[in-house]
Amino acid sequence: MSNIKVLVFAKGEKAKEAEAAGADYVGGEELVNKVREGEIKFDKCLATPDMLPKVASIARILGPKGLMPTVNKGTVTEDIAETIKFSKNSHDFRADKANIVHTGVAKIGFTEAEITDNIKIVMDSIRANAKGSKAKFVTRTYLSSTRGPGVQLADA
Repeated sequence: MSNIKVLVFAKGEKAKEAEAAGADYVGGEELVNKVREGEIKFDKCLATPDMLPKVASIARILGPKGLMPTVNKGTVTEDIAETIKFSKNSHDFRADKANIVHTGVAKIGFTEAEITDNIKIVMDSIRANAKGSKAKFVTRTYLSSTRGPGVQLADA
């Protein structure tokens, strides 16, 4: 997955550390206001523990998008540099209650080859993280736009 934009809520030394690690947006309270006003577009959001109370004020904006930093997901951390490097090179996915995995594999400007490569990477990752039998873990694969109908790519 290419060009992931990471936003980091941090201040002081941790903010400098985040900038050095390659975060796209770094800041404190001023960044909270920019997110509230919708001025910034980003794919992943991280925070230091001291910034979490300020970030909580925009939880209603970040939460529905799955971007709210939480300790459970590992997006609230003191080791900000390592977390940024991991976030820039990873893609999150999880299965719903029916064991259906919904995840993005492309954006509008992607070529056919990039989309194919991304699908292969996601499928390999799902199989590598599968619990139980890996023989027939993925039975069907569909591709769709955000609000469009699904097109079946593969069956078992």
